[in-house]
Amino acid sequence: MFLLYWMNQRGVSFLFACACLCAWLLPFTLLGAEQQPIALEDELKAVYIFNFIRFTDWPDSVSPASGQTIRLSILGNHTLRKKLKKIASKQASLSVKLDVHSCAMPACVEQSDALFIDESEGETLKKTLIMLQDKPILTVSDIPGFADQGGMIELKRQHKRVVFRINLQAIKKVGLYVSAQLLQLGEIVGEKP
Repeated sequence: MFLLYWMNQRGVSFLFACACLCAWLLPFTLLGAEQQPIALEDELKAVYIFNFIRFTDWPDSVSPASGQTIRLSILGNHTLRKKLKKIASKQASLSVKLDVHSCAMPACVEQSDALFIDESEGETLKKTLIMLQDKPILTVSDIPGFADQGGMIELKRQHKRVVFRINLQAIKKVGLYVSAQLLQLGEIVGEKP
């Protein structure tokens, strides 16, 4: 009951709050059977990424029109791509339509609205961020320190949970707008709102 009152007072979307609450309450262990924790972590990341896109607005010059498809490219992590495709296929009734693709640099960058950079792509991160620095492409990654290095949203493990950090300065620099609902739930890096 308290949660519903808090959401109403803060103007937090019920669906977004439920997704984040589920992600927060579903701890996973990195010990024991390897497949199950990795699969659960990818599920949580997929839900987060979908909601990051839902709560982001692009500049008018490149903004996908209402009902238009947002192109999400994935560098690495084919399992996550499959989970995001599954989520996107079930979310047809929402205002966000998502087209999820695997990506190879640099060809995918020019055609993306959002880009997930997997931890396995850490060696090329600096080059990738330089290529994206002036483009209104929402960047999300699970590379440690991603937000501190100029990436927009970093997913990270913390106390057996997946949490996120937002580099508000990097987001504003390219003209993207992230909803206050999202900012309330993440840790802000750099410029404060």
